[in-house]
Amino acid sequence: MSEISVISNNYPGEGYDSEPTFAGVLRKYFNYRDEFGTNLGISKRWNDDTKASFVRDYNERLIPALTFLFGKEKPLHSYTANEFEQTLEYLKDQYHYANNTLLHYRHLLWVVYRAGFEHELYADNIFWDDIYYDPMNGSDELQEGLRVDAMTRLRKSFSIDEEYRIIQWFQSLAPETVSGEDLGLLLMFFEGLRNNEACGANFSSVHPLKTHSDVYVFDMLQSTAVDSNEVKSGGKTSNAPRVLPLFEPLYDFLMKRRKFLSEKITSGELVLPPEIKSVDYLPIVCVRDHYSVRASTKNLTLAGRKLFEQIGIEKSELMFLCQILISQDLKTAQIDEKEPTTYLFRRNCATHLYQMGFTAAEIQYWMGHDIEDPFMSRNAFSDEDTIYNLAKMAQSHPLHTFFESAPHLPMQICPEHCFKQLSAPAGYMIDPNGDFTQFLIDLTAYEPKQPLSVSIKNPVGSFQVSIDIETSTHDYPRTTDIRSQQWAAYNRRISHMRKGSSNPDSD
Repeated sequence: MSEISVISNNYPGEGYDSEPTFAGVLRKYFNYRDEFGTNLGISKRWNDDTKASFVRDYNERLIPALTFLFGKEKPLHSYTANEFEQTLEYLKDQYHYANNTLLHYRHLLWVVYRAGFEHELYADNIFWDDIYYDPMNGSDELQEGLRVDAMTRLRKSFSIDEEYRIIQWFQSLAPETVSGEDLGLLLMFFEGLRNNEACGANFSSVHPLKTHSDVYVFDMLQSTAVDSNEVKSGGKTSNAPRVLPLFEPLYDFLMKRRKFLSEKITSGELVLPPEIKSVDYLPIVCVRDHYSVRASTKNLTLAGRKLFEQIGIEKSELMFLCQILISQDLKTAQIDEKEPTTYLFRRNCATHLYQMGFTAAEIQYWMGHDIEDPFMSRNAFSDEDTIYNLAKMAQSHPLHTFFESAPHLPMQICPEHCFKQLSAPAGYMIDPNGDFTQFLIDLTAYEPKQPLSVSIKNPVGSFQVSIDIETSTHDYPRTTDIRSQQWAAYNRRISHMRKGSSNPDSD
């Protein structure tokens, strides 16, 4: 078998833009050798039998699949991560491959893409990382160890330290100079939006509620097609359209950005294209500082990768996460996000909603999922009072602890006031010289029908006391209230981080 003709010549080496195709890069660098004859190419770690087997996989499976889906002349530099995932899905559907085999084909895709990147044919724009083994060649013990390692890394939220770094990153941004992609990451982080939902946002999407002008919301009414900046109505599912309360610091930031752009339009420095009538119809998530050019999901993927590196998430963890997200294991778990940036932001948001006491139906609405509660429908969330109540619940978000401006928030979200739980017996000292005519004590039992008793003791002096007791039913929430513990954990961790301590239990 000739080293030059191992890859079928039925597929062109150049694409429609004269740049190398997948087959072209594979053919050129499969057995690439240096001046001393050492194989530095794609096949450098494979013996002859492995080479022959993998060449058949390329010629009979991968390249035909790529050609069927995207044509013979698509240059390799133009492929996206989503298109590679589509290729793996196609192979699975056609040949009913198991997860381990799909990881093998994923490896074969990656080593070709990596070869083009290493030979400077294009910048790395795919959210994959190096895979140092091929699942088809590893021992059963190695494969199982890697699988267990990967599954244990399936995180459901950022750590407090990582969130703290994200907030520090946010506070370092300026509304006038922030890139459009970073605005998209902020929408994804605070609101739990999918990447294409963030890309579809216009400045008209942000406004106060009509009946509650002190509450600011985001209208998720449109998104973009995957790997495109073409706008479409709705989102990934029929449940995607929704109205979401906005985190107040983010609202303030977006309004400063809007004012900046409005002033540029008024001064003539920013000329709007004919299809954009005013600042309200400019995309929030633009490409860098091209204010009228809407970003695509690919832009947010690259920006998310940079942010994750900045806050200290290891590349190896993202590599494993990427593998997990395409696996059959997660399909049965109904996790539909295939891209790590979107997955982590949305899971983190959903985790916080749960911690703040949102019901399953409220979380499903917020995330744009089907509502499975038989006592609740999506129509219930079309009422502004319902959205207002969600906004008030969201005020207990622990991220408020990161902002120095937190004192402007209502007193009731402060855990030492609202969330203090007293175990009986509990006492209050009332100053008889105090200037009061009434003293109201509101008691609620931890559990329904738990008996409550009130007694008054006057150890010194005497004064007249009149007691009126009124009882009323209490609507117990359908979720466990853990906000006091949550706030305590954040406050304790933040305090130690600001002191420069890495150990939350140290003094």
